[in-house]
Amino acid sequence: MKHALWGIVLLALISSSANAKKPTEIPERWSFRFDDREWHLGYQAGNRQEAIREYVLVGQTVENWKELVTSHYFAHDVPLSSYFEQVKAGLARGCESLSISVLEESENTMLYEWRHDGCQGYPPQHQLERATRTGKETLVLSFVEKTPQLSPEKRSAWLTILKDASIPPADSSGAGVVRSAPLAETGIPKQRLRDGVYTSPGGEFTVNVPKWLIEPGVRAEERQTGPAAWGVFFADDLGKLFFVLWSDNTAANMTLEQITADIEVGERVRSKETVESARGPEIRVAGVEKNGSPLRGSTERDGKPTELPLDLVKASSLFLRGKLFYEVSVGVTRLHDDQTDAMLLERAKKELEESLSGLILTNP
Repeated sequence: MKHALWGIVLLALISSSANAKKPTEIPERWSFRFDDREWHLGYQAGNRQEAIREYVLVGQTVENWKELVTSHYFAHDVPLSSYFEQVKAGLARGCESLSISVLEESENTMLYEWRHDGCQGYPPQHQLERATRTGKETLVLSFVEKTPQLSPEKRSAWLTILKDASIPPADSSGAGVVRSAPLAETGIPKQRLRDGVYTSPGGEFTVNVPKWLIEPGVRAEERQTGPAAWGVFFADDLGKLFFVLWSDNTAANMTLEQITADIEVGERVRSKETVESARGPEIRVAGVEKNGSPLRGSTERDGKPTELPLDLVKASSLFLRGKLFYEVSVGVTRLHDDQTDAMLLERAKKELEESLSGLILTNP
């Protein structure tokens, strides 16, 4: 028996429902003005932990833009110095031309800019960004142009816009906040998906559905993926994925090393390592699935508009428990160009670790 690795079956199970769903209306938490050109909302998505709105000029799209305004919301307080260092570290990897600096800083607000001449496969960009903490949440507002350096006039205008932006308090009805809600209707029996905890059909394990997935628009599905293989999958409107695959290793009787021997580090697989955990030895794998997300974006190919899946950054834990082989994976969709591979890989690995902490194996 040959084990299916790295959850390739996932997209066929979830992508149709992800694409068919009407986008959720995400409130704008910032109060700000644009420059004197005509801008429109090109993309929005959100959950109870994070929300994003992207604006482009008329005639441009979020997949094919020259200038982009992004409003980002996090439902938790983020230390600004830590956030800045994370952004800096993600941009600096393999980017000798990067220039990044803090322009203004106070206890609750940081204004900074970065630019480069083209790095990590991305064209030259110059970005101005403001991050502000309210004590309970963190908001980020940015302007970026695909150019080595903004003109002095444009840079000055957008610095003023960012400085003048304000954050109105949410009213008593909660306007401006993406609220949590129960999981969307699924085909999973209620006794096996209750209070945010999933139990496998044979009782082999229970797992907490990650908090960043318990929200409006989440889809869940379980499916037999092979003669002796099963899977449970969760996906949201931001292209975040969480799934567990498990298969019977009795007939094959393969070791973990044999099962994972074909996984080689390269363009798709960025890292592979063996770690010890309470579950025993695990193979941790992380990488980038080009056009692997259930979310799709519009672009031009040969002068014609076409839709292609966005990139998916994935982190996985592979291990044996008794006669069963498990793959536990988290996927994060690249929603815009300034989300580098390094930044998303770090996020996926962190969310994988959090997800594994909610996994309880009951089989010996």
